[in-house]
Amino acid sequence: RTDRICVRETEVKGLKIPEGMQIAVPIYILHHNEKLWQDPEKFDPERFSAENKAKIKPCQFMPFGFGPRICIGKRLAITEMKIALAKLLREFILVKCDKTKVGTRE
Repeated sequence: RTDRICVRETEVKGLKIPEGMQIAVPIYILHHNEKLWQDPEKFDPERFSAENKAKIKPCQFMPFGFGPRICIGKRLAITEMKIALAKLLREFILVKCDKTKVGTRE
């Protein structure tokens, strides 16, 4: 869950948030916001390359949440993904097709 309860009256960029108000973090909207991501609907693993990762602001990308309440299963999920990828690479042969773009980094 990404919703929180405001524990004291707060003001953020001129917006007053009263004590007790529930606040939800719209993660899907953050991850698909054109102001934060160039072409957000496009699958682009390069946006997380070492050089581009430094440009990503805190809380701009948070698939597991953020801060002290980050998902407890984050490390397990990432480990499982690495194992699944290793199994796929071990079991299958990857073949380039005509539509595969190779060496097109911009």
